This record gives sequence, structure tokens and C-alpha cells, in this order.
Amino acid sequence: MPPDLRRQIDRSIKDGQRRFDSAVKDIRTRVNQAALQADLNRAMKRLDELSKQVQELARTVTSGPPRPPRTTARRTTTTRKAATTRRKTATRKPATSRSRPRRTAVTSTTPSVPEADGPVSTEVENPS
Repeated sequence: MPPDLRRQIDRSIKDGQRRFDSAVKDIRTRVNQAALQADLNRAMKRLDELSKQVQELARTVTSGPPRPPRTTARRTTTTRKAATTRRKTATRKPATSRSRPRRTAVTSTTPSVPEADGPVSTEVENPS
């Protein structure tokens, strides 16, 4: 085999090998990216499901005890009752303990005129 033909064949084999390696590398990166994207999509879907569960749980906790479902059927009555309003009952404050003892009222009065001696009598004599 002539040497120049041999070199030409070797070059074409090397070029083909490079093209093949490049194509395999490109395919590997695309597959890895697709796999990563699929993993990301799966993870995002799971996060969405979890966030919905958390929101539902928060709604049930903040809404209080579960309420019975309302019915759409209406009652029919022959007489109409007047609407009554509820009045708020007055709430009493709880008794508080006092720290000071109560004072008693003074029963005798002191004279308002300085010349008078002793307490002033409040009794009135009836002339009969």
C-alpha cells in the first residue's frame, strides 16, 4: 500500500473517530440535561403538592372546628314569626379585694359657731 494512501486513510479514520466522539459527547450532555430537567420537574411537582397540603392544613386550623354542611332546602311555615334580637347581658366585674379598710361615717357633728360648746343636738321639740 502506498504511504500517501495510508496517511489519507488514517486521517479519515481519525476524523471519523473525532466526529463520533463529539456526537457521543453531545448526546451524553443532552441526556444528562434531560434527566436533570426531569428530576427538576419531578421535584417541583412534589413541592407544589406539599405546598397545597400545607395551605389546606393552615386553612383547616384557622377556620376552627368543622361546620356541618348547609342545606339548600328551605322550611315553609304558614305564619311568619317576628324577628327577635338578642340583647347582650350586662357583665358584672368580678369583686376586687380592697387593700384599705372602709371608713365609718361620723355620727356627731361639730359646732359651726366657735362659741357653742359640745356637739349640736339635731332633735326638735314638738310643741303639744
